[in-house]
Amino acid sequence: MKSWIEQILPIIDEYKDGDDEALDGDEVDRLCDIIKAKINLHQGNITEEEYESLIDEDDDKRTCNQCSKEMKEGYCINGGEEYYCSGECLNKKYTPEQWEEMYDHGNSDSYWTTWE
Repeated sequence: MKSWIEQILPIIDEYKDGDDEALDGDEVDRLCDIIKAKINLHQGNITEEEYESLIDEDDDKRTCNQCSKEMKEGYCINGGEEYYCSGECLNKKYTPEQWEEMYDHGNSDSYWTTWE
């Protein structure tokens, strides 16, 4: 069986332009999401099914910045710059005090919500 790195190399090649130019910002972001999902799969943090749903290119999906799981509800930071599926994932980057400051009693672009 190939290592996860060997499995990612074809994905990187897929994102290269024919002229071997650098990837644009959106392509780099997409590639980073795929790599994070592959690492989480390799570490056993997500199932194969969750991995497949994460690499699906549906732009309406939100994924946790910490664990890469698809989200139906969770924390939205700064109007969508970051997403966290749970308090546990949120608190790996932000302390409860930092979250309270960002949330600002509902008067900011950082909040907890549900999505359809």
